[in-house]
Amino acid sequence: MILGEPRFVRRAFVVSICLLSVFSAANVAAQALAIAPPFVGDCSVTVTLPPGTDSDAVRVTINGREVTRQVLQRSPYVELLKDPLQLNAEVGATAGTSSAQPVRVAAAPPGHANTTCAPAPNAPAPVVIDERSTFEASGYLGAVFDNFAPSAVGNYKNNAEGDTQNRLTAGVDAQYRILGSAATVRQLWISAQTLHGLRSADVDCGKTPEAPVCKKNNVEAQFLYILEHASTMEAQIDTRFEFLTLQVKSDTPVRAYVSSRFGFVAMDTAPRVFNSNTYAAIGILSPKGAFRGSFAQVGWGRSEQFQSQPGANRLKIFGTLAFDLAPSISQNPSGFVGRLLGGSRVFVAIVVDRNPGGTAPDAVQSYVGYNFDLRKAFGSF
Repeated sequence: MILGEPRFVRRAFVVSICLLSVFSAANVAAQALAIAPPFVGDCSVTVTLPPGTDSDAVRVTINGREVTRQVLQRSPYVELLKDPLQLNAEVGATAGTSSAQPVRVAAAPPGHANTTCAPAPNAPAPVVIDERSTFEASGYLGAVFDNFAPSAVGNYKNNAEGDTQNRLTAGVDAQYRILGSAATVRQLWISAQTLHGLRSADVDCGKTPEAPVCKKNNVEAQFLYILEHASTMEAQIDTRFEFLTLQVKSDTPVRAYVSSRFGFVAMDTAPRVFNSNTYAAIGILSPKGAFRGSFAQVGWGRSEQFQSQPGANRLKIFGTLAFDLAPSISQNPSGFVGRLLGGSRVFVAIVVDRNPGGTAPDAVQSYVGYNFDLRKAFGSF
């Protein structure tokens, strides 16, 4: 045993050295730069860094070309890409003098989720030219002023005395985008509107202070009261084709359109329902910005409620200016009051209905009030 001991010691020493070399190599391999397996469609590359490696020194390459540096995370290091990875592309990474073993992009396994790609550096922000939803519906409350109109609303006598009469009004607007999207120039819309008018003479707040229209803080009751007691009711349906966008890069772009409208009006003292505001028109409207929903149009058509020459061709001019009632609240509505104010917009409108060069009476009406997004106003319920 004594004579064989040196040989045994030498063998044990050799085995120890070998094991130490193996463990050292494994440790070095574990601490070397390593790229996580990349898959098709990934918009990021993950690199494991050895301790003490400066993440600012990391550079990622795709097929030998360095990608634009956009660091999403530093430990582990994640580089955000502007384009998704393609099958069999070679991904590499370096950090100073260290290099990772290049890897090939493989097919994505089932259920693999991809990161959203980053925009190109210094790329201009995408231009949003349409903030409208595919379907929009709103209610409105306001007043109508008959600046120049036949004096008898129901019988529509032919004498236009010019006296200004007014009435409360309420109704509903709704529109739906049939063709196109917010990103396309050409869009086809269909819309409908109702207008219920309550003569101011029918409301005496001195005698009936409990009437909902005499109270300023009950929007729903006012709305329903006007609909229930209305002395006039109008309804229209429109088709509108938008074909051109003007001032695309401005804060208030506008869309040019052509439209056709069919409508009718019913009055409590009239013998029948009359076709009204039936015409074709051309106009412009604002699809975004502070004045979203504002429009101006000129049309040509008929209004049968006028007894004198009911079949006459008439000039129709319609303009509406709309703007947010509470812009700051509309960005962050909370609670019922917040939803109501955030979804409310003031509007001022004028409608001109005249027979140019003819003897039929003309009418000029002004509208003022506010409308509210039905979903925002009543979403808390």
